[in-house]
Amino acid sequence: MSGGGKGGKQTTSSSVPAWVQAPAERNIARAETAQKVGYMPFYGPDVAAFNPTQQAAFNSNINAAEAFGMIPQGSLTAMQGMAPTPNTYAGGLQAYSSGDLFDQALAELESRRPGQVAQYNKMFVDPYSGNQPAPLTPPGPAAGSLVKLGTNHYLHNTLQNNFQPSYQAAPEGYVSLGNGYAIYKG
Repeated sequence: MSGGGKGGKQTTSSSVPAWVQAPAERNIARAETAQKVGYMPFYGPDVAAFNPTQQAAFNSNINAAEAFGMIPQGSLTAMQGMAPTPNTYAGGLQAYSSGDLFDQALAELESRRPGQVAQYNKMFVDPYSGNQPAPLTPPGPAAGSLVKLGTNHYLHNTLQNNFQPSYQAAPEGYVSLGNGYAIYKG
């Protein structure tokens, strides 16, 4: 607050209690480790397939329709258009999985955008070797990067009959271009 009100100046502060500090730091460290794992796709069953009893019921309806001339003989099967064949899992469960579609989509993405996929994969654990990703560090300037060196005091210097522009010194690794900019040597 500001102003000339009565009362005194009030200051508030807050801090993290000691009993929270250590667990919070451990939690953040664990989150940093967990985020490197990356997406883990599911390759198990997503949608159950029709069981033999259901398929027999479909065929019975088709046979009845054929018997009464509602559809031409042999023109329809119960599982027509139900490709691919479902996978069989433990206990005889037949189902469909989207895992193969996921792999196909990733392969297509990698063929169309290989550089982007490679950069994305650098952030996560290698799913085959288990190698950890390199630590993420802010990139340094690229070779040829420009930086503005500050204010040109040309007008001020002109008023004092000094016609030389003046700029800040170029930072480490940069070469001044003499026009208020510097370029990174790389």
